[in-house]
Amino acid sequence: MLHQPDTIHVLLADDQPECHEAMHLVLDGIPHLQICGQAMNGEELVQLASNLQPQLVITDLKMPEHNGIEATAIIRDIYPHIKILGLTMFNQQNLIVQMMQAGAHGYIIKHADKESLIKAIHTVMNGQPYFCESTTLQLANMLAGGRFNNFATTKLPDDFFARHEKEILQLICRQLSSKQIADVLGLADTSVEKYRNTLMHKTGSQNMVGLVLFAIKHGIAPAPL
Repeated sequence: MLHQPDTIHVLLADDQPECHEAMHLVLDGIPHLQICGQAMNGEELVQLASNLQPQLVITDLKMPEHNGIEATAIIRDIYPHIKILGLTMFNQQNLIVQMMQAGAHGYIIKHADKESLIKAIHTVMNGQPYFCESTTLQLANMLAGGRFNNFATTKLPDDFFARHEKEILQLICRQLSSKQIADVLGLADTSVEKYRNTLMHKTGSQNMVGLVLFAIKHGIAPAPL
């Protein structure tokens, strides 16, 4: 199948027909986006991903015959160019970890509104991770609790961070506000904001979740309480 380069072809996977209908209601009519297929289980998802070569897969996590997490790992291994967004009813820590380990680019809960889903699609298609706000908080809590101690995949050079940058990143991972970080480090609020902006640019992050994921990827533990 030949795809126009400006069209995002989306493959849906969910074992509930009503969920497919709901996704069509949300996504149909959005410019430059087309649903190219639907799978009812993980095995069918892997097969359709092979046949249709979509740019994006939106998959439920709990399905028969390979769940969404298993199917994600298979697709990412064989077709690394396909972006994958996990979709679930539950914002569970173990599912977040498993989807990250499987190689998903994002994770969103099913009752998210249309604007959030569209934002998630465009974010992952632009090469950035997407997690909804409640998931971001869970990621930060898991990082603080040591759940990602063995998850680091890349070591940073010793001179990557300038003065205060690593400390501020560690405090961000503790969910401290700029004012709280300023109080801890004895800096002006405006200085902390400048450091935040520098960290976003340096790490290629667009928001807090990007910074948290950067910390996870590079084994940066949150600041001790």
